[in-house]
Amino acid sequence: MRKQLARIVEENDLNWLQWPGEERMEVLCDRASGLFIWAVTVAKFFQDQIHDIGTECLNYLIDTFSAEGMGNINILYWRVIQLAYRNTKDPWRFETFRRIVGCVAALKEPLSISAISKLLNLRRDASSDPVDVIKFFRQTRTVLVAGADAIDGKTVPRLHKSFFEFITSEHADSNFRVNIHNASGELAMQSIRQLAYISESTPDTPESRYALRFWGSHL
Repeated sequence: MRKQLARIVEENDLNWLQWPGEERMEVLCDRASGLFIWAVTVAKFFQDQIHDIGTECLNYLIDTFSAEGMGNINILYWRVIQLAYRNTKDPWRFETFRRIVGCVAALKEPLSISAISKLLNLRRDASSDPVDVIKFFRQTRTVLVAGADAIDGKTVPRLHKSFFEFITSEHADSNFRVNIHNASGELAMQSIRQLAYISESTPDTPESRYALRFWGSHL
């Protein structure tokens, strides 16, 4: 935890004594309780919020994640999602979350963001443009994309086991909770849609290969 925050301090020209400060650093380490995924998730979220909002958010964030009870990984994940969607009231954005995260959770083998976007073909309605799936993963990278590399169409998102268990359980709010049965059913339907367009003139793509191989296992 200390090493992760030291990198943030260095990269953003901060004063360690002011942020995080030794006292708050000790509290954060206590909340992490040696759990690596807790420390990595919090540090990544700090970095992502600095990128989106700026360093003015840091005192609020460190106080939030130092609060009593935050050592529980399920509470941590829920707080990360709450903060990421704090200004959201549009039901479509919640549905988009469930369907994209559900896709990643239900895939039989990992796919790149570009392939996921083309396989899901996710739209608000038939006349709408496809959802910007790359932007979605950039906004939710804390829990869906490992590492700190730039996110593009070639990035392969993955769910940590603890996040999979959280987001598919009653611990997750119903706006975000993933139903694996429904997610797998959507993959079956979209795979069959892919198969309908495959012909000798159709390019060999990751999403078409996935559909050919796994459509039946999603039924």
